[in-house]
Amino acid sequence: MTLNFIKSFCNFRNYILIFVLFASINSIYSQCAVPTVGCPNTNLANYGANSNTDATTLEYDNFVSSFHSTVARTGDGTFQLWGEKMANNGSTHLYSPVVFNATNYPALGAANPLKIAVASDFVSTVQGILLATDGLYAWATEGTILDASLTSSSTFQKLTINGNSNGLPTGVAPSDVKMMFVTNQTIALTTCSGNVWVLSQDPNMRGNGATGSNTVWSRVTTTATGNPFLTNVVATRGSAGALMALCSDGTVYTWGSNVYLGNNTAIIATQNRARQMTLPAGITPKMIGSGTNSSNQRSYYVLATDGNLYAMGNNAVRQLGDFTTSERRSWVQPRYASGGAVMNNIIWMSPQEHDTQYNGINVINSTKNIYAFGENNNTMLGATNDPTNPVIPGGLTGSDIMLAVETGGHTSMTIKQCESNYGYVGHRINGSIGNGVTTSGTESVLHFLLHQLFYVVHLLLKLLCLFFQQVQRQSIVLVPMWI
Repeated sequence: MTLNFIKSFCNFRNYILIFVLFASINSIYSQCAVPTVGCPNTNLANYGANSNTDATTLEYDNFVSSFHSTVARTGDGTFQLWGEKMANNGSTHLYSPVVFNATNYPALGAANPLKIAVASDFVSTVQGILLATDGLYAWATEGTILDASLTSSSTFQKLTINGNSNGLPTGVAPSDVKMMFVTNQTIALTTCSGNVWVLSQDPNMRGNGATGSNTVWSRVTTTATGNPFLTNVVATRGSAGALMALCSDGTVYTWGSNVYLGNNTAIIATQNRARQMTLPAGITPKMIGSGTNSSNQRSYYVLATDGNLYAMGNNAVRQLGDFTTSERRSWVQPRYASGGAVMNNIIWMSPQEHDTQYNGINVINSTKNIYAFGENNNTMLGATNDPTNPVIPGGLTGSDIMLAVETGGHTSMTIKQCESNYGYVGHRINGSIGNGVTTSGTESVLHFLLHQLFYVVHLLLKLLCLFFQQVQRQSIVLVPMWI
């Protein structure tokens, strides 16, 4: 079997794993990791279990899930999506993945998709946002992310915002957008130059002293003297009700409602400008993240470049992973067991950040195991208990090599080495599982999807993968999608 055949099959199958036999072969694919439009330091491959410690190029959003809907960037650079209300009319469910193109979404025309995200507010409230080469588009449930006055219907459509036909802040082009983070009622853009712009129905999340409006972009300012703009930002994340930003110097800021600063002070109900947080001593952040619940109670996560994971804030559903339910006003470390080792070898994390309801998180460690903890409604984390302390999700063992994970509002999805299909656990409804099944139910352990048409080839590739692992373990890397 030649590399060209494998590559062709990967592009055809879309879920299949790409074989990279030697380091030198990586150059064949390296050009695919840098899109033709975007920031010059973009690296779409810096993701998941194969991510490095360069926070400036980390790609958070190759896989994005809301309550019952998912979008994913595939190995050939296209996007696929499935689940609740994801069709072009914004009301029909997609029970199997479709490619995001002008055939399926006619208003796209000749534009090329760059970034896609979804957010929701519980069941049947999802809205999608697309950044394309000609600007922003939206579809599905009006009012979920954008103020409803900015769209004319649920159908996929081009946006004009504050008179700008590309829908972006004045002076910002699609190629200037480094990161597009979306959560309920809010879009946050991080530009290549390190500025943060927010379009939000929540005044506190605009980060500009609660001024502006629902329909105009606001540039985030800080609490420093004179309220200067927040600059040199490399990542903006958050959850419904609050945002956080990581700067190139390793500082982290937060703003919104019910925020914590990490300095053992009480919760701040209203923080309408970005305020610097206190981090654990001596760390250099690699990733930041946050989670919330229906009561707008917030939790924060910081992953350091040395693998140490830290958590802080509300802990009512064990989402901080310290085997307690105690609120933590300063940083603690999740543990693998009660009183046991702290999580000091984490390489990737995925908090539930796009929906308003359930606060849980999945992480991948250096041995490529997934651990999940927090709220486990409808077994969305694949655990037995709800809420759950840190545990390997059901259907996995310590010998499985996990490459990626995305925590959705009511589901979790994973990619496993030597498995050509994504794994799914949680509530199965309205196409959320993406395997063509239209009936509702609950997947209580990780189920790896498989279309019968590809069953024989799947087995052959899996056997080939296992063979290479045994013969030359260090010379083979398997990467799904852009991992």
